[in-house]
Amino acid sequence: MTTLDRALFIPVILGTGRRGRLSEPVANFVFAELLKREGIESDLIDVRAIAFQIEGPADELKDSAFAAKMARARRAARVS
Repeated sequence: MTTLDRALFIPVILGTGRRGRLSEPVANFVFAELLKREGIESDLIDVRAIAFQIEGPADELKDSAFAAKMARARRAARVS
């Protein structure tokens, strides 16, 4: 299967957790526009919803759902 045979997965990452963040309306707009495109799948990822841990072994610090979405995006971007 080539890249052209499958949907391209483009996650939109809302990368700040600050109060009053101005990037939220922009991220929502980009996400909505991506959903309108044929052959593109997307997900809006808000860093506020990721359970970051700051202590423990490195392999335990990952958020498994976030890591899976990033792996999916990398696979979708590869040209076969």
